[in-house]
Amino acid sequence: MADSSTIPLSDLVQQWLDWDHDPKTRAEILRLRDEKNVAELEKRLRKRIEFGTAGLRGRMQAGFSSMNGLTVIQASQGLAKYIKMSHQQSSSQESEQPPSVIIGRDARYNSKQFAMLAANAFAAEGIRVLWYQNAGPTPLVPFGVLKNPGAWGVMVTASHNPARDNGLYASNGCQINSPMDMEIAEIIGENLEPWPNAWDTTDESKYLALDCYEDTAKIYCDAVTQFVNSIKLAPGSPPRPFVYTPLHGVGNSIMSRLCEQLGIKDLITVVAEQQEPDPDFPTVTFPNPEESGALDLAMKTADAVGRDLIIANDPDADRLAVVEKVNGTWKKLTGDQLGILLASYMLDTITSQQQQGQHTRKKIAMLTTAVSTSMLSKFARAESFHAQETLTGFKWLGNVARRLESSTPPPPPPPTGYTVPFAFEEALGYMFPAISYDKDGLTAALVFAAAAEPHWRINEGVTPYEKLTQLYARYGYFENLNTYFVSPDVGVTRKLFEGSGKEMEMGMGMVGSLPILRWRDVTLGFDSGPTGKGEGEGEGEGEGEGEQLPADPNSQMVTVWSERGIRFTLRGSGTEPKIKIYIESCSASRDDAVKAICDAFMAVLEDWIRPCAPGVACAERIVTSSGFVFDVPR
Repeated sequence: MADSSTIPLSDLVQQWLDWDHDPKTRAEILRLRDEKNVAELEKRLRKRIEFGTAGLRGRMQAGFSSMNGLTVIQASQGLAKYIKMSHQQSSSQESEQPPSVIIGRDARYNSKQFAMLAANAFAAEGIRVLWYQNAGPTPLVPFGVLKNPGAWGVMVTASHNPARDNGLYASNGCQINSPMDMEIAEIIGENLEPWPNAWDTTDESKYLALDCYEDTAKIYCDAVTQFVNSIKLAPGSPPRPFVYTPLHGVGNSIMSRLCEQLGIKDLITVVAEQQEPDPDFPTVTFPNPEESGALDLAMKTADAVGRDLIIANDPDADRLAVVEKVNGTWKKLTGDQLGILLASYMLDTITSQQQQGQHTRKKIAMLTTAVSTSMLSKFARAESFHAQETLTGFKWLGNVARRLESSTPPPPPPPTGYTVPFAFEEALGYMFPAISYDKDGLTAALVFAAAAEPHWRINEGVTPYEKLTQLYARYGYFENLNTYFVSPDVGVTRKLFEGSGKEMEMGMGMVGSLPILRWRDVTLGFDSGPTGKGEGEGEGEGEGEGEQLPADPNSQMVTVWSERGIRFTLRGSGTEPKIKIYIESCSASRDDAVKAICDAFMAVLEDWIRPCAPGVACAERIVTSSGFVFDVPR
């Protein structure tokens, strides 16, 4: 593949017009050419959309840098070649089964078209397509892959991104990881020109004859129902009535089936205005349950019907949000808080089953990511299970979980391998390996609503929020401040990380008034190790967290440990000029923890951000995990 940076713009325009057979996107480039809009053409055509561990994702518009029919064809052709090559290398001589791929899609604009174009590419390579005719939740794809050994999965979705976005995501049971993504990207670059008949989706019999959506949905619902029933500590106790919203996405059909199979359909009230898939997302600005205002309509509905619990999925139903009314005020649990609650429940469940001889006595392991709460590590040390931190994303959580399940724990040796019941990340993602090795907002919703909540209410006499308060009292109060800085461009972001690294090389062991007790730079593969622990930090760091994370030269991520139980991570977005910051403090009280994270934020802002990356901006008001509103001094 020629380096597009050296190709004349006029040649890129002609290449697009030669390859694109979609009248709408072709007309976009023709219009820009006729208007002589060089800047926009450069933006659209010069840089190609990158295939990474999360597949493709971007705005739906014409151009090599965006999501459209042509870039989906190009990615699918490369992925098809890779799957066929991998199958040939791994198959025995006796096996004559062709490789297979499951293709699912959400209900966004163009999702079906993109899925059909992808299916066309796989069929052209002799790959058996297991087609999901219905728009459906993302969790059905990794689940389907596990139920079809050797299959790959492709999901056309933009998850919780704005309506104008879409994406294509690939899986082989877990999300693909490096270096596989780079190998696939290289083969995509060798197959950019559409193959013959690449645009011809009129012969749907090539893949529609193998529609397996309904079969997979039934098996999935049966598996989740059986799993939820198997982990109940208060069997027979109904959950608290709740309001549910799929945020105009595809979650409601499967959620309704699950509730019916669990016998709780009468206890769910669906937000009427948001229950059907709608690619315009008309009632929300951003269809992301993390965003302010996204759940306002759900709260209004809950108030109207007298419910004090809200369950929400994002549009492709792989994430879960929970909102509870506490003393008359709606309280949205953060991803970290809900993750700790679910980890606590799964530990109680597995421990109880082991004591009763109903579960293997393997050592328990649970996972989280480097930007999620370190409370899991402290919890693990206190309760004698293994907690492990991974790099960000379920591509890491899923693969590490599978590795732990087949590994040998430290002596005294229990049966080979850990049992890994649960993993989570701060961005509302929760994984239950009994179902799949990827985030699953539907399974998480039913574990919470139908198993955990009744146990806490009936057996312990507490609400979910009160249970969280109990955990804080036992293991220390953890407060988080997660936000981002907007950078003028990715070059400024790079300078920031280079500048902070130089400070460490010069022996500057302070960030403002905060001493650096430990420094980890994932980009360089450097970790000074847990050489010291500040007040509260001894509790904040637990089994597994002391391990060095693998180096990732393509990332920008620095983590610093300091006194007052402070840990913060700066992480570059990679695809947009944003610098994300995750700050946590573990303290004996909320007030102390809130002050610590606000002090840490100002130290980073004044000592690193402003000197190393002038022009970077942040929000004027930031809400912490407990709801404290921090007004950033100017």
